[in-house]
Amino acid sequence: LIVEAEEADGTLEIRVCDNGAGFPAEMLGLYRPPEKQTGHLGLFNVDTILRKHYGEQYGLRLSNRTDKTGACITARLPAVRRDAE
Repeated sequence: LIVEAEEADGTLEIRVCDNGAGFPAEMLGLYRPPEKQTGHLGLFNVDTILRKHYGEQYGLRLSNRTDKTGACITARLPAVRRDAE
């Protein structure tokens, strides 16, 4: 399991990758649920919450690792810094 975080231009991207079989080609890119929801309910719920709370420019993106040894899910959300109190 690989977890990475990167902030740029006020956006935080958190990427979680595994070493499994990867995603099929039809699932790659911005997450969009299929017309008939038959699985991946967790992805659907997280993506829906991010988009409704932060806006349509945020949400999930699905990809496969460049070395073809697993899948990655990237969550994109606004980066908000709070000073320690």
